[in-house]
Amino acid sequence: MTVTVLELAAAKADALLADVVGRNVAVCIEIKEGDTCLHYRSRFLGLSRGKASVLQMERPLDASTNHAHRFQLGAKMIVNFTWQQRRYRFATVAVQNSTFRLAGGAAVEGFTALWPAVIQSIQRRTNFRATLTQRVDVWLWQGGLASRDMAQAGAEPIWHGRIVNLAVGGLLMQFYGRGGPTLQLNERVGIDFQLDPMRPVFSIESIVRRISTNADGALEVGLQFAGLDSRLDGPEIQAILYRLTDDAQRQALRRQR
Repeated sequence: MTVTVLELAAAKADALLADVVGRNVAVCIEIKEGDTCLHYRSRFLGLSRGKASVLQMERPLDASTNHAHRFQLGAKMIVNFTWQQRRYRFATVAVQNSTFRLAGGAAVEGFTALWPAVIQSIQRRTNFRATLTQRVDVWLWQGGLASRDMAQAGAEPIWHGRIVNLAVGGLLMQFYGRGGPTLQLNERVGIDFQLDPMRPVFSIESIVRRISTNADGALEVGLQFAGLDSRLDGPEIQAILYRLTDDAQRQALRRQR
């Protein structure tokens, strides 16, 4: 599954929150404790705008005690919700546990959280590209996977570069120095790369979708992966790439807290 993340403009984000809070839309609260990611079901209860704008949400039921869960003050969390068939999420911080009165007079155990600085819209069927923090080398040859053996035997040239950014459906690579192959748009090539020493080398047939040079004059090529859906190891490769790009999105969101 491929996703991309868009940040909503401030006015649109405020209008969205007003809509979902007014309808007590259900949410999933995600809190990371060490290496464990905990999920809680909740819903919006209300909001308050002013110098210190806040949101009110219901405290979820703690299955172990059968009582409303009390969030630690200052607990960082990501709130996920769906509205009009679109997924959204934002980062916030719990600032107070309290009891709220609904319009009908019923008392609900809830908590107050800071107004989010950013709301992200999660859109599917497009590619989110993760910029890699570590160097990942990639080797490219012309002629697709069918030419891999010839290239490795030295009968065809192999070009060396690094991955600039990576998505489930493709990558952008930069060739070292000012050299590189002469490629055409829509040309089929083959690539090898290894994300880290604990993972296998991926050999993937790709289609050239972009050719450009960066500010330093280095050749950059955008590639679209081809044929993964028909390969036995295709789902495994796609799952690894999805986890990597999804982790990158979540880390970007947490840095904005």
